[in-house]
Amino acid sequence: MKEFVESNRKFISGVIFTLVLAIVLSILLGITPSEVLSGTITVTDRNETEEIQEKPQDTEPEEGTSLKEFLAALPEYDGAHSYVVVNNNIPFFTEEEKENTEPFLVYSELDDMGRAGVAYANLCCDMFNEGTRKGDLSQIAPSGWHQVNTRERFGVSLKYEETTTDYLFARSHLIAWSLGGSELDPRGIITATTGCNLAMLEVESAVREFLSNTRTDHVLYRVTPVYRSSNDLLPYGVLMEGYAVENKGLFISYNIFVFNAQPELYGVAEIDYKTGEVIKP
Repeated sequence: MKEFVESNRKFISGVIFTLVLAIVLSILLGITPSEVLSGTITVTDRNETEEIQEKPQDTEPEEGTSLKEFLAALPEYDGAHSYVVVNNNIPFFTEEEKENTEPFLVYSELDDMGRAGVAYANLCCDMFNEGTRKGDLSQIAPSGWHQVNTRERFGVSLKYEETTTDYLFARSHLIAWSLGGSELDPRGIITATTGCNLAMLEVESAVREFLSNTRTDHVLYRVTPVYRSSNDLLPYGVLMEGYAVENKGLFISYNIFVFNAQPELYGVAEIDYKTGEVIKP
C-alpha cells in the first residue's frame, strides 16, 4: 500500500506543469452522473459481467476472469498484503462516467440488515471538509460492530501509523469527511479493522494530495463494501476505484480490493464476518 501511495505522489509532483496545460486544454462536458448502484454487494447477488481479475502478488493476473467469478472466489487474506490489484488496476467506470466534470456524492441506502452499500462521488477540492460533522460518531454502530481489545484478548497490540493501538475495529468512512463525505451518515460507515482503515486512509491521502495540487480537477471515487454472503454483517473487504477525469486517468487510476483483516492477528485469531465477533482459531 505504501508503494501504491508513494508512486502516485512521485508521479504527481513531477507533472504539475503538464497538469496545468492539460487543465487549460481540457473540454468540460458537464454530463450528469449516471445512476449509482443501490444496495449492498454480496458474492451471491451481484450479476455484473464486467471483466475483472485478481493480481496475485508474485504472478501475472489470469485473463478473462469476470467480476462475478472474482466475487465467487475472493482471494484469501495471507497476513502479509493489505490489498490486491483488480483488473490490472483499471477501474470499472463507464466511458460516459469518465467524461463527467460535475461534482456529486451519493450513498446507497442501508439494506434490511443495516449494512452500508456503495458510496460514489466525483470529487473536487471545493468539496473538501464540506460534509456533515455535527453529532457523536461513537453513537453510531455500523453492522457487525463489536469493539475488541486485542491486547487483553490475545496479547497483541496493533500498529497504527507511528504508534500502536489495542483496539481492533474502527468506524470507517467509505468517503472521508476531508474529501467531502459525511462524518455521521450511517450509509457511509462500515465496521473495519485498523489495518483496513489505514489502507483506505492512504488511498484517500493520495487522492486528496492530487486534487490539492491540481485545484480544478475531478476524481471519480467509488468504494464498494463486499460481503461474502448475504448473511454477513461485516464486509470481507472493500473495492476501491478511482479515476482522474480531466487528464483521462493518467495520474490517478486504480482498482484495488482491500481486505478487512488485521496482520497482527493472522494465525492468532479469526474474524467471524457473519457476526463481527473475533475468536481464536
